[in-house]
Amino acid sequence: GRTTKIFSKISRGFIADLHPLWWPLLLDAALPAHPEPKMLECCLEMGADVNLRINNKKGLTVWAAILSNVLIDMILRDKEPTRQQEEATLVLWEPSMRLLIGHGASVDKIIVKKAGKLTGKIVSERDREYLNGELVPRLYQSIQRIKNGEGKR
Repeated sequence: GRTTKIFSKISRGFIADLHPLWWPLLLDAALPAHPEPKMLECCLEMGADVNLRINNKKGLTVWAAILSNVLIDMILRDKEPTRQQEEATLVLWEPSMRLLIGHGASVDKIIVKKAGKLTGKIVSERDREYLNGELVPRLYQSIQRIKNGEGKR
């Protein structure tokens, strides 16, 4: 669907400079609109590193790419997403984010901003303003809440 096409557009070339011959399975377990916590858990149990750098030039990590997928879902699921739909997206992703944070995913503003920058490459200028002004801070608050052990939504 639409999100798979967008994911493909983002991912082309952004891994190639550091690891040209492979693809982190964690990214397959966290595609836009289809996070798979059980698959993520399996990958993590087998030693996958959520903070693995996948692009040296941009300092991107698997975690930043996954957070970009969350943002893609928040902004591109519908033509005019409502706040309620955006919150529902965060709820959908929460088990996966909780699991990844529990396995050492870095929770800081820099990572979330990198995810926003990655997402910003495929959205309109208007959406980019909303992405950076509203969604990136909301995602950061969400992962901070998870890190601090606050209850589910």
